[in-house]
Amino acid sequence: MKSVLPGLVTMKANTAACFTLIGISLWSLQVKRIDKQPLRILGRLCAFITALIGVLTLYEYLSGHNLGIDQLLFREPAGAVFTTYLGRMALITAINFFLTGSALLSVDTNTKRGYYPSQFLAVTAASITLSALCGYIYGVSSFSGGIAIYTAMALHTVIAFILLCLGIIFARPDKGSSGVITSSLSGGMMMRRMLLVIIAIPVLSGWLKLRGEKAGIYDSHFGTALMVIANVALFIVITWWTAAIINRSEERRKAAQGRLDTVNEEWQITFDSMSDPVFIMDMENNITNVNSALAKVLGKSPEEIIGRKCYEIMHGTSAAFANCPMEGTRRDGKSHVEEVNDPHIGVPLLVTTSPIFDKDHRMVGVVHVAKDISSIKKIETALRESEIKYKAIFDSSVDAIMLLVPGGKFLSGNEATLKLFGCKSKEDFISRTPSDLSPEYQPDGQLSKVKAEEMMRLAMERGYNFFEWTHRRINGEEFVATVQLSRMKVGDQAILQAIVHDITERVLSEKQIAKKLRDLEIFYKAAIDRETKIKELKKRVQELETKIKE
Repeated sequence: MKSVLPGLVTMKANTAACFTLIGISLWSLQVKRIDKQPLRILGRLCAFITALIGVLTLYEYLSGHNLGIDQLLFREPAGAVFTTYLGRMALITAINFFLTGSALLSVDTNTKRGYYPSQFLAVTAASITLSALCGYIYGVSSFSGGIAIYTAMALHTVIAFILLCLGIIFARPDKGSSGVITSSLSGGMMMRRMLLVIIAIPVLSGWLKLRGEKAGIYDSHFGTALMVIANVALFIVITWWTAAIINRSEERRKAAQGRLDTVNEEWQITFDSMSDPVFIMDMENNITNVNSALAKVLGKSPEEIIGRKCYEIMHGTSAAFANCPMEGTRRDGKSHVEEVNDPHIGVPLLVTTSPIFDKDHRMVGVVHVAKDISSIKKIETALRESEIKYKAIFDSSVDAIMLLVPGGKFLSGNEATLKLFGCKSKEDFISRTPSDLSPEYQPDGQLSKVKAEEMMRLAMERGYNFFEWTHRRINGEEFVATVQLSRMKVGDQAILQAIVHDITERVLSEKQIAKKLRDLEIFYKAAIDRETKIKELKKRVQELETKIKE
């Protein structure tokens, strides 16, 4: 392998192979791929091989035995810089591979207190790597592992280890120690701003001290004092700068909190102004918030209700109520509506449950709205009773009663209707139109269809229309009837109720009476004429008798 600059130690073949393996391991064990088992197995296998190579190399250094793994991939020529054993990675490189490999093997392991050993191992490896980097910066070969009996760590190996350790530390960015750094709180912000400075300032000031001493600008004692003063001054400036930023952030946070408190207060006022009892519960049926209406219905304060199980408060039971819509919402994440009539509550309720989702679309709770439908139930009962009474009148009436829409389509008819028109069934009746049950022309010469539309129009305008009509039965027989049309409203639709009364017998009776009256009138006239003639005859007889006497 090549060195970064002439005269520096080269990266060994085993080191490059281990970096490849540990890179694959880190990639495979990322959070976004953790649910893919084949990649998880691959990542752990690569981490194990890397740690094993580190352990075997350590064994070679400590025992003096050559296991033959140093030049297994490539053979390194003799005379390599800072290389005691040809092809063998540095001692601290082996230690780091053992630490980083072990860290990735335990990347998801944590202690009871929430600490992650993998992050501790990665920080340890990073500290060792930092010592090697300082060795290159300060020109101290022993810091980079370049002790006489050991091979030194290459510069590009140092850089690769820094990146690797950072990757391992932040492999679980919201867990353990890395969670402190990535936190959106003030502590996390301060840590992110100062961490790099805390590391860089001492290293840089130490390097400047050495440069000044080597240039003869000052001696070792003055350089040490100058480095301490510079460190103190720089840390004061950085701390002041960070504190100022945190203060501004805290002011913005307080302002945002004030706005949030106002919004929450307005929300609670709106929540309490709802007339229906409403409460919010978590996924374990624990009530987390209630409005004033619910507290009033239950006769308890919100503090007495919050934290209790909903079924304890609402139903006085130790388990969820049968057909509880909350269970349906928890099961499928959808809104459910259920009518609940629990004697413990005392009034019928129409319960609606709706899911609450967080920003990751995970259901975290349920909104429970209960509406008292006692008045609606009373209205429904009254309507049912009214319908029963109307149906009884409708079916038992001797007059034909039917319902139709303006335009002439029948909706229904009672038994008297079927009998009057000679229909076989209700289906047979409603399949017909008024013109089907009328002759083509009415007695006044108008078309039945045209006149029927006019009569219905007048009824819709006036609300009522009464008239005589000549109908025709299914068998073709015509009869005269009175028709009473009344406008009605069913829901949003305006319809007509027609009551048809057969007056054929009455019409016939009226005709017979009229004929008798005409006959009587003729007889009367004949009688009057006869009496007049008798009177005239008597008068003439009397005149003759008078003449005879004379």
